[in-house]
Amino acid sequence: MSNEFPKSKRFFEEDFTKNNFKTTLENNTFSILHLATHGHFSSQRYFTFILAGDGIIDLTDFNNLFRTNQNALTNQIQLLVLSACKTAEGDRKSALGIAGVTVNSRINNTIASLWSVNDESTSILMSQFYKKLNQFSESYENGNINISQALRAAQIFLIEQGKRNPRYRHRHPYHWASFILLENAL
Repeated sequence: MSNEFPKSKRFFEEDFTKNNFKTTLENNTFSILHLATHGHFSSQRYFTFILAGDGIIDLTDFNNLFRTNQNALTNQIQLLVLSACKTAEGDRKSALGIAGVTVNSRINNTIASLWSVNDESTSILMSQFYKKLNQFSESYENGNINISQALRAAQIFLIEQGKRNPRYRHRHPYHWASFILLENAL
């Protein structure tokens, strides 16, 4: 791997539409997909969605997006990051929230949050996560990405920043402990 993620596509605000997202997934392959958008989860399907610039992407649409060209996607998307609030929060009837849906979509790994997250600390955490992910990936001879190691290193980074500067509030678990890694063992 190079020092940067060479192939990326970014959609901001109104450019992140269901159609743009669908077309991009159909016409490209990505090993990592990061969605930094808000959403809501409920065990009732019609109350589960992520926000797009042109409205909502409901649970059925979300599932269908990942099932498009499923054979290609199954082998390509190694990591889905859902960095918005409560993307791994479930309820009594359905555990793991929106992140749990990805298990059914056969995405290998998903990072998601258990509670509402702070924008500033999440931005720092994700920046460090990708930096560490790239470093760890380069150090592996067989090319395997060590996602859990990179997430842990990013979390430790926030904690260490707080130890060096007590005014730096991101050392509190609220800022770094929300994110979990779900691995699809299937």
